[in-house]
Amino acid sequence: MSLNHIIKDTVPDDEKLDVKFGIVEADDMEIANATFQNLTINGQLTQNLPGTAIMTDILANNLVTNVSVVVGQGLQVQNVIRSVNGVVEAKAHLFKSKPYLNSNTIGPQSQLQADELVNGMLIFDDVGKTTFAYKTPYNGDLDTYLGLSGTQEYCFRFDMTVFATMSTGGTYTLESDVGSGVSINYVGTNVKTLPHTIGAESTFTFVCCRQSDGTYIIYG
Repeated sequence: MSLNHIIKDTVPDDEKLDVKFGIVEADDMEIANATFQNLTINGQLTQNLPGTAIMTDILANNLVTNVSVVVGQGLQVQNVIRSVNGVVEAKAHLFKSKPYLNSNTIGPQSQLQADELVNGMLIFDDVGKTTFAYKTPYNGDLDTYLGLSGTQEYCFRFDMTVFATMSTGGTYTLESDVGSGVSINYVGTNVKTLPHTIGAESTFTFVCCRQSDGTYIIYG
């Protein structure tokens, strides 16, 4: 009796055998139920609809899914892509933004990089600069950093703080270039002045939202 006869359903149960393999090589293999102690995939793992892949521990360089994936324990990934329009499930470097940016280390009207704005903290702490502006990145730079495109919508927050030592007479602003695709509170508004009184620290929180047309509006 060949191995092919043993595993086919046409063979009665009392004629089937338990078989253990060292190495199995096959062009195509269909398995109704299987438990793997260790599974190494050198090519592509495809899960066909309908169904849900349930995984206990996954270490992946690229994980692409068109359906749902349930991870029971740990998930370590370099990139995660979920192919649903308008949804960003993860971006590996999203929360690795610079924690703060000091006004005493840069020019009086400085254009920010995307990672300096996203989840960032912008500090006015150079008393020698009584007029100072942080300028936002362009919408294309934010899209590239956040991994956004098309009609996808997304929001993030950032903070701005004017130190107590800064002058009352100073002008401290958040600005965006005209035509940058970034507005402040209202479309077409490009300057937000931050009120401040010397001796008191002033902190402001903003929420920046990507619109479905690809532009960004900063609220706060």
